[in-house]
Amino acid sequence: MMKTIQAALSPLLTIGSICGLAIFEYPPGRARPYFSCLYFSITWSLYVFLCYYLFYNNYAVVISWPIKVVMLTTIVSVCDSLFHFKDLSTCLRKLSVVDDTLQVLGTPKEYRLLYKWTIGVIIGWIILACFLNTIDSIVSYYYTREHSDIVRICVPFFTNHLFHVDTYSGLIWGTILGYTGSRFQRINEHIYTLLSEDTKCIKRWDKLIPINYQSRAEAKDCKRYIWIIMHIHLHLSHISHQLNKVFSMQMTLQMASYFAFFVDLLCVIYTSYIDKSKNIGSILDGLFSYIWLVVCIVKVFGLTHICQTVSDKAQETITILYKLSNDNPDEDLREQVLQFILQIKQREIKFSGLGLFYFDYGFIRHFCKSIVTILIIIIQMHVSYDDISQPVNDEDYIVI
Repeated sequence: MMKTIQAALSPLLTIGSICGLAIFEYPPGRARPYFSCLYFSITWSLYVFLCYYLFYNNYAVVISWPIKVVMLTTIVSVCDSLFHFKDLSTCLRKLSVVDDTLQVLGTPKEYRLLYKWTIGVIIGWIILACFLNTIDSIVSYYYTREHSDIVRICVPFFTNHLFHVDTYSGLIWGTILGYTGSRFQRINEHIYTLLSEDTKCIKRWDKLIPINYQSRAEAKDCKRYIWIIMHIHLHLSHISHQLNKVFSMQMTLQMASYFAFFVDLLCVIYTSYIDKSKNIGSILDGLFSYIWLVVCIVKVFGLTHICQTVSDKAQETITILYKLSNDNPDEDLREQVLQFILQIKQREIKFSGLGLFYFDYGFIRHFCKSIVTILIIIIQMHVSYDDISQPVNDEDYIVI
């Protein structure tokens, strides 16, 4: 039986370590920094060597500007994730403490379900990466004839690597934040149940003449449980703020790279739309661009929805407390609840991107408005994708 959240997340973090997003841990919870440094040195050296081989040796590879943005943001995200790995481990240990406390109060741990979820996330990520690499290999193979078949097929696998690493980084913080949101949901269920039971205890207590000491003890037990739940909620809020600090840089850079991808893909789609000479190549290019566009939309909306959900569940506690405390005749309990509400409002949970914006549904609206604005400017300037991405003699280049 899994006892800690680190054990439940071990498959996700292990693959993250292979991708360079985390320090290797074996057994879970025990970092291996020296082995990690050796592994990262070897893998990044190999990647740089392949870059040099493709760019300066036998083959000319023209990398589109969104891929350059993704490469830059992913490298920075990898460095940032390694820098904050110790803070992330601390947050996970605190989450385990929260789960232990909730288990004492009657909420079973969900580590087995979380473990199965991480396995499904890994399998889905592998399938998506292979699928996107395959369709890009088809485009590369069709458009380039001057190079060997193996190069035309393998170049997209190489250039898309950092994009897939960036995607996996989003899956890591999305999974952790989503699990944190589920803890808020369990706390809300406890608060609702305990306050309801406390109200019943007090009503039953008031009907007893003379006062039954057992009923008085039951009311005090209810208050004690409520007090424990309040502290758990505040502790979980503190963990959420710490997780925001850990993932803030990665979240912001990912949205920047997705923005670049959206603009580029919409330019490709616009170019294929105005292209008069339709052929199989342009049709495939447009179709695959739609596929990439759907993938990016799902990632942006999915990750933003997770952040919004965690914030909503944390704020839902206030609604429950207001609703149930108004009908409670116990003045001491009502005062405790009002103090708890005040503390929640003072520590409102909102996930921000380096303090520049908040990840909520309003962010999606502004995100889409910015993309549409840039696309309108491009259309008015009558600039096609070929004008800004293709080299002069595109027969001698692999454009990715």
